[in-house]
Amino acid sequence: MPKEPIPTASIAYIFMLDPLDADMNADLSAWEAIACNAGIEAFLAVPAGLTPPAMAALADRFPQARIIAYRHSPYEAVNTAAREARGRHACLLRPGISLHENAMAAMCRLLDESPDSHAGMAWLADGNRQKNADNAFVPVGATQHTHADALFSRHEPSMLIWKNLPAEPLVFDESMVFLADEDLTIRLARAGRLLAFTGTVGVHHAGQKHADVQYRQLCYEEELRTKETHIRHFLSDAVPQTSHLHARLLLHTKTIMLYYKQLGADSTGIDAREFDRQGFFHALLLAKTGHVDDAMNSLRTHLKTMGESRNAAHLYRILLTPFLGAPVCIPPKRQAAPLVSIPMALYNHGHYLETALQSVFAQTMPDWEIVIINDGSTDNSLRTAKALLEKYGDSRLRIVSKQNEGLPKTRTRGMQETSAPYVCQLDPDDLIAPDYLEKALDILESEPDVGWVTPPTLVFGGSNHIAWDWEYDLVQSALRCPSPALALFRRSMWEGLGGYRDAIPCREDWEFWIRAGEEGWVSRTMPDIKFIYRHAFKRWGTTNKNNISSKKFIVEHHPWWFKQMNEREMYTCFLQIDVGAFPHDMLNEDTVERYRAVQGDRGAVQNLTHELRKRHAHGMPRKA
Repeated sequence: MPKEPIPTASIAYIFMLDPLDADMNADLSAWEAIACNAGIEAFLAVPAGLTPPAMAALADRFPQARIIAYRHSPYEAVNTAAREARGRHACLLRPGISLHENAMAAMCRLLDESPDSHAGMAWLADGNRQKNADNAFVPVGATQHTHADALFSRHEPSMLIWKNLPAEPLVFDESMVFLADEDLTIRLARAGRLLAFTGTVGVHHAGQKHADVQYRQLCYEEELRTKETHIRHFLSDAVPQTSHLHARLLLHTKTIMLYYKQLGADSTGIDAREFDRQGFFHALLLAKTGHVDDAMNSLRTHLKTMGESRNAAHLYRILLTPFLGAPVCIPPKRQAAPLVSIPMALYNHGHYLETALQSVFAQTMPDWEIVIINDGSTDNSLRTAKALLEKYGDSRLRIVSKQNEGLPKTRTRGMQETSAPYVCQLDPDDLIAPDYLEKALDILESEPDVGWVTPPTLVFGGSNHIAWDWEYDLVQSALRCPSPALALFRRSMWEGLGGYRDAIPCREDWEFWIRAGEEGWVSRTMPDIKFIYRHAFKRWGTTNKNNISSKKFIVEHHPWWFKQMNEREMYTCFLQIDVGAFPHDMLNEDTVERYRAVQGDRGAVQNLTHELRKRHAHGMPRKA
């Protein structure tokens, strides 16, 4: 018997399970009350790899829903459901979402009252934080969501509802797995077809998946790609400058000035998210109106003030890398031996490799060589590297492959495979600003006592902040890593110090900088951000095992810097901070005072270091 026709006023609910929802047994209880309602049309997007018993269980729980299986992206099934839905409106729901009573009717009414709007985006309360949020329905209103507004991510759970118009169907990007609805909202906002509903329309109870490092990393990669595409489009000539944009810039400039004035007096009561939003829009519109340097200065100040801002880091990264996506210029023939060697340790990061290479090809100083050292990658990274070598056909780029030995030995192999007087250890998931090599070389060639140059760094990914923008200090370098591994340094310094210590499991660069400082070398910090450093959501060096072992290695090889502690006290200190830093109370104040007294005198620093090493070699006790 054919199904009853769906009333034109009904809602088509599309429930979506992504691959990790299925793997982690998502809570679907909030869906059942909706899906079992005879007055609605329901679709369920599920992975094709579900076992027959799991599929049968879903069919029992959602007897009225049409189950659509997908093989690659859940948005394949969502697009199918959207095409087949017969209701007047449709919405996309994920596990853990429960809607307040009458919220859907209110959103449908607001959409119908806005003939130019095709869809609406609604915010959900975080049910894990707000107790009794299920009963806290906030009546919704609506505002037009502009193109610029959509480029700022609130990083809160949301949902999308749209008019089910056969003549103008919504299409989700099926190359994405987690965030195609976010991409779609930006495209709708760009076309002037998106409403933003004010208030909250329901609750989202985050499940196990949302705490999973793999899920957060994969979502971030899609978010980064989406924001990269849409922000670059917004800043391009394809989006004209208008009087409205200039007026909005003026408004955000005044607002951000008021925020900083308030911060100078008293920071209490400031809405951190709104401050972040204002800072992002201020910089975005500065860049759009041609004031790119002012935009970068504004973002740097904003990140230092906020301490952490993913939105600001997205925009800053884009402004620092105008070369990404542009044609690569290859010199016809190398005219001289390279000045800078760039060893690149590659282990399973081939999917990032091309952007790292593009950042080198874009350098204003072309006298460099890159040697990619494949450290026994287990994925297709070596194949990717070979394809890029063939694609670019540049004699300055070559590949060496070896068995897996870890990062310190791979960095050492990179030094052995290269010969230029200056070295920059660029990892394949990081990038450098176009004038980094030129500006850093200027410093090293004009200041013979400077052993390496520290680039202030934009950190993006699992954390988003500014790092290594402080002036070098020998004492502080024993307390925290003073420079990124990417810092440009003299090969003669590296050789004189005996290179990296291959036995350290990680943080070989930090230990190397400590030794360099102990021999009287200093670093000079550049004035501007020149390095873009990717933080993965799960970092190998921050696991307890590697965090402890690398820090123990540093203490054992530079014991004069640290107070005497028993093993338990020391391990407790190691675990206080999971990055390259020690708590301040680990330092031996006698050593600190002695180094402070000779700082700036290279010969005296060397003599003191040799004395302390000799004392340690003879087993003399350290003062507490």
